[in-house]
Amino acid sequence: LDLGPEGAFADAGLVHLYYGSSAGLQSGPVSTLDSRTQNDQTAIGQRFGWAVAFGRFDGTARDNLAVGAPRRAYASYVTGVANEAEAGLVYIVAPWRQARSLPHRGSVVLDCDANIISSQRMFDRMRPASTTKTLTLLLACEAVEAGAVDPDQLYTVPAWVADHIHGSQMGLVAGERITLENLMKGMMPPSGNDASFAIADILEGGGNPWNGSYQATLPAFQDRMNERAEDFGMSRTTMRNPAGLDVTDHYTTTRDFAALSYHAMQNACVRQIVGAPGWLVDHLLPVDTMNGWLSIGGPNPTPGYTPVTEYFSAGYMSNIRSVVPSATGIKGGFTGGGRVTALWSAEADEGDVYAVAFGMRSEEDGDLVTDCLSCTGGGLLELARATCHEDDYAPPPPPPPPGPFGTLTGIPACPDSLRRLTVHSDAFPPGDALIELYRSTSAAADLGVRLAIVRRSQLRLAPQEEVVHGAGAVHGHEGARIVNVGTANAQVLVTQTQPPGTTLNATLPPGGVLLTPAHDGLASNSTMTVRNVGAAEVALDVEERGYRIERTLRAAPLGTASSTTTLLRGGRFTDEVMGVYVVGTDAACEDALDLVMRPPGAVIDVPSGGDGPPRVPSGVIALRPAQPNPTRGATALRFELTREAEVDAAVFDAQGRRVRSLARHEARAAGTHVLAWDGLGDGGVRLGAGVYFVRVDAAGQSARGTVIRLE
Repeated sequence: LDLGPEGAFADAGLVHLYYGSSAGLQSGPVSTLDSRTQNDQTAIGQRFGWAVAFGRFDGTARDNLAVGAPRRAYASYVTGVANEAEAGLVYIVAPWRQARSLPHRGSVVLDCDANIISSQRMFDRMRPASTTKTLTLLLACEAVEAGAVDPDQLYTVPAWVADHIHGSQMGLVAGERITLENLMKGMMPPSGNDASFAIADILEGGGNPWNGSYQATLPAFQDRMNERAEDFGMSRTTMRNPAGLDVTDHYTTTRDFAALSYHAMQNACVRQIVGAPGWLVDHLLPVDTMNGWLSIGGPNPTPGYTPVTEYFSAGYMSNIRSVVPSATGIKGGFTGGGRVTALWSAEADEGDVYAVAFGMRSEEDGDLVTDCLSCTGGGLLELARATCHEDDYAPPPPPPPPGPFGTLTGIPACPDSLRRLTVHSDAFPPGDALIELYRSTSAAADLGVRLAIVRRSQLRLAPQEEVVHGAGAVHGHEGARIVNVGTANAQVLVTQTQPPGTTLNATLPPGGVLLTPAHDGLASNSTMTVRNVGAAEVALDVEERGYRIERTLRAAPLGTASSTTTLLRGGRFTDEVMGVYVVGTDAACEDALDLVMRPPGAVIDVPSGGDGPPRVPSGVIALRPAQPNPTRGATALRFELTREAEVDAAVFDAQGRRVRSLARHEARAAGTHVLAWDGLGDGGVRLGAGVYFVRVDAAGQSARGTVIRLE
């Protein structure tokens, strides 16, 4: 036992394992264990390792190591319930059947027979955060399947859904019209709290009022949630809102939500929505949204509205599939009380496996844990898969370097073709975000476009901590809305560069709102700094209502952005939803655009270029983005050759299996070529939704791209 301080954690305790045999100690590495290697948080004075013992604590013939921490307190995660000091805890060390060094509060892992094979505090009641939406989605799917609601009926968003629901958002505005099916899709990848309340309103007949608080609104839907939870044996669960916001006694356990995961994924509708790489949805915005900035097209079939096609990028699924390619779902979440939460599922040869983890990236007594979400999910899922195969556990490979937050290609540069790309994450890499436009065609020398950038972020600020919001080179902004989502008063100081000299000093009660002024006019940048000037931590919801940008795009070299806008992200953001609207201003409608949202330095897969001025690839072959992408049906794959060459082209699935050959030893001349892929495999069977990879080979060189297929 090492009782020396580990950082600031005096008497936390360490255990050092030295290896040897009957011949004595061996020279070589020493294993050091602490609470975090055992998936827990560090605690001052817990004395991890005060007692140790070897023994057989499972059904195998292997010895486990038991490590006692006699002064470990029992941590209650239920508001208003005191912790039990010096309750003590025993940690079992068995690396061949444990995922390790993935600190969190509680977890459960189910093998392919739905047996619990690993757990941590599985009966402790905790906040589930947005994983709650899995139950809301299941209820919506079941209502559609029962014929109780029409998934295609248009719903008009009431003002209370748009204005009173905080946290992560799909981005609904008052008066918008959208179908139930598209609300279901907007609730999951972008984790739309607004969409979840809209769905609950629809399922309870529509026209329900805002009753002053989350828990007082839609009580009949809460009853419906709790009744379904009871059907699944979720005996320690109480649901108090459809989004998972931290209110009253909205609590569950990881054991209960493991049961929810299992039952929800038996529903084909749920499985389809949570497993998709993203969704394209159509809805209707009121023409006066952002004072008409986006409504520049001609007459449309629905007077008073502007049609918009939006792509929700499922970053949660992309991240877990980068570690476990067979992953099939389900949902992540974040709230101040729950911290980061997640439900995962994956296919194994013998059946499906499931994992639940709550309280990741928690700060327990100042112990900041920053492990990656996909590392925890990958480790727990691979543990389940290994158990199904009766293998020893081996951790999955680390996730690849960060890629773009999201991409949308083949955008028609037309006034009547408004598009939006929306991405959500509780784990964006720190630093600014780049919003880039690439010209994928160059029929016109100059191309006019309008953009609007919106963002919803969750902040937890320590005293005197600040964050910087904003965007560069804007033509105006719609101001911001700052809400205190904590349980005590929040003292904040807000400064804006536009309008010049804006300084707002406010004390916000719980639920209090501060509106910052809008601004019109060109500015090199527009920033807003939010500082906590109080003596205690505050929790804030910040809605940046729209940065307006107008650009003239000129032809650029292959792979070079024609326009780049920086979205400022200075400080610590705990949860974000970013959205970018794009619409062309030229009536000719002869060109197309590609939109990329990425961190600086991220590798992108958008080698864009046009059909106008010649651009020479650096090698023999260059593959342009598929158009359209994402696609519901066929897509065109364009590539350039600098000289005549024999071409092979194929499509591969996420597991690297060839699913369709598009060209075999075909002689092609120098120039631009197009290959059409109709979404079918080699056997003529339509392939399911997912991420597919395209490879084109010529003269010993390869070019690669990605196509996202949607249902």
